[in-house]
Amino acid sequence: MIHKTTEYKIFKKNQCNREINTPNLIKIKNSIVAKNLLYLRPIIVNKNMEIMDGQHRLEAARILELPIFYQVNEEIETEDIVLLNDNQRGWKLDDYTNFYANQNNIEYIKLQEYSKQNKLPIQFIVKILANSHGKAFMRFRRGEFKFPTDISVLKNNFFGLNEITKIINE
Repeated sequence: MIHKTTEYKIFKKNQCNREINTPNLIKIKNSIVAKNLLYLRPIIVNKNMEIMDGQHRLEAARILELPIFYQVNEEIETEDIVLLNDNQRGWKLDDYTNFYANQNNIEYIKLQEYSKQNKLPIQFIVKILANSHGKAFMRFRRGEFKFPTDISVLKNNFFGLNEITKIINE
């Protein structure tokens, strides 16, 4: 059974769980502000109301003053924290590219095609184009990527990198 509350103090931190990761908390908070889907991912607590999974969602809900959804599992043990958390993997640039390309976003389709034609990893292309600016990566993740109309920027950067690689190898 899934419950809903704004009484955040009923939950206890399990000392074996990971510490709150501020960048992850900010990412979750921003996601909730964009579209609140907390009801689809309840936090999981044990019979003592210790958080086994979802401490970042709980903290984000508390900060945003939104209800948190939770599920009590009488049988869950502290050792299960690892099982619940170790399988989670953040999306990589390839995952975002595939998602938006399958949504028929032409910019991501162009990126996929360029990557395949030139046998270059998507991460490499995006990093060259983004010039290591964090905001460019955020826009990429939101589906706002624009493939350059003038690909000479890419070609020039790749040519320069190839030359550096040759020098290093010699």
